[in-house]
Amino acid sequence: MNLLHMLSVRSWLGAAGLLAALGGSAQTIDLGAGIVGYYPFNGSASDKSDHNHHGIVTGAQLTPDRFGTANSAYQFNGVDQQIRIPAAPSLDLTRSAVLSVSVWVQPRDENSGCILLKQGDFGIKWGGMQASTTFYAGSGSGYNNSRRTRWNSSEWYHLVIVQEQDRLIYYVNGAADQILERPRATQPAQQDLFIGAHPYFWGGFTGKIDDLCIYNRPLNSLEVETLYQLQNMPVEFKPKPAAPQVDVSEVLGTWQGILIQPGNSKIASYAYWITLERKNGKLTGYSRIEIPESQSYGVIMAEATLNANVLEFKEKQVASQKNYENFRWCMKYGSLVYDPKEKSLRGKWFANNCAGSGEIFLLRSGVPFNHFDNRLSPKVSLQEYQALLSSRTQDDQALRTLVLEPVAFQTGSAVITASSQAYLRQTLVPFMQSNPAVRIKISGHTDDIGDETLNLRLSAQRARAVAEFLTRAGIPGGQIQHEGFGESRPIQPNTTPEGRSANRRVEFEVFVNQ
Repeated sequence: MNLLHMLSVRSWLGAAGLLAALGGSAQTIDLGAGIVGYYPFNGSASDKSDHNHHGIVTGAQLTPDRFGTANSAYQFNGVDQQIRIPAAPSLDLTRSAVLSVSVWVQPRDENSGCILLKQGDFGIKWGGMQASTTFYAGSGSGYNNSRRTRWNSSEWYHLVIVQEQDRLIYYVNGAADQILERPRATQPAQQDLFIGAHPYFWGGFTGKIDDLCIYNRPLNSLEVETLYQLQNMPVEFKPKPAAPQVDVSEVLGTWQGILIQPGNSKIASYAYWITLERKNGKLTGYSRIEIPESQSYGVIMAEATLNANVLEFKEKQVASQKNYENFRWCMKYGSLVYDPKEKSLRGKWFANNCAGSGEIFLLRSGVPFNHFDNRLSPKVSLQEYQALLSSRTQDDQALRTLVLEPVAFQTGSAVITASSQAYLRQTLVPFMQSNPAVRIKISGHTDDIGDETLNLRLSAQRARAVAEFLTRAGIPGGQIQHEGFGESRPIQPNTTPEGRSANRRVEFEVFVNQ
């Protein structure tokens, strides 16, 4: 993506600079400020920052970039292919007290201890596909390891090093990976900057490199995340918001529709949901995707922002899934345009951790958001499940959620009330005793009132309390599992007292041993 095109996004994000539509912030930033070298690698290694720090290519081959655009990135063989940028005062990374370097890479499995970028005391070294990235920040302390130790050859990664006066911050895909004390550089003179390989170091980078940006100032965390989001979405697909501003209440609630993935020969479309609520001034919620003609689904935590009539969404972490353990769910993000006349959301999606893009079309849903696959794994009563066990049908091995009366606790504690203890003793305990082949998983849940970390701890304590009650009643520990999920799996919106009450629960999932 050409940087000038990227910065043209200011026309719809605010003329004063790039309006950071992340986390509801109104901070304005300008990603064009302080650039001393920009290499989009679109057909050449020319510098597009107007500083004329053009690169000299040796052996590296032009290749499609992360969007599939031909001749828009460079591929390196890991041996002797490189791009050299001649030394210049404004590109002296070894002596600069403050700087930022941003680059996109797609490593190959052959990488092991290879040089990605190198200029004297400054550089990045790829440790391997199952090893941490290391980097130079001066000769005083040698290598400094990052925390990330797993890489995938099918993915592109956005790496940023921010060098401040007394520390170095390393980012991966817009998020800080490591913050380190910065050693003092000792190189006495300017040196050439090498990309992909260095003539005096063994082992070059194997894979693709694209969109190298060099700044003479430190980027802050919001700028790094904004740069990552903008460069990871082709600007021609970003819709322009229309005035006036849509009230946020118009996009709250549950949306249901279809996600289309052109070019996928196996599955061209998926059922797709998004549910959103406003919490602490932010839009947060979940998305749900289902694999057609299968029992597979994934529920993914998401966040969003609303700019005029455009909903920017980003998936962050899988919350629950079923029967697709060997599949890596794509973390999608994109822009959905809200149409007030037809009450719809329509737009484009992309993915951070896998190839692909496509379209989404959603309408208001008439049913609550489904965090679990209730159609394929129905909730049943103890009596219904006992009948299934007696009939010995093929459904015996299926996961099912038991419907019991809510297990009540004293407010803010993990002490089971006397009435709930009596109910468990009269129902669940005899059921487990008469069915030793049944295993049960106890999951604790809370509403979203209070601190998220404390809610997670409380839900785990409540699930453990029920498990300990069952073992004291004589149920073997091997039949019982327990886990707390905090506020991450609501079954009703947390916007009403009734919804919060429904979310404060303990659920039971049952399995049959083969």
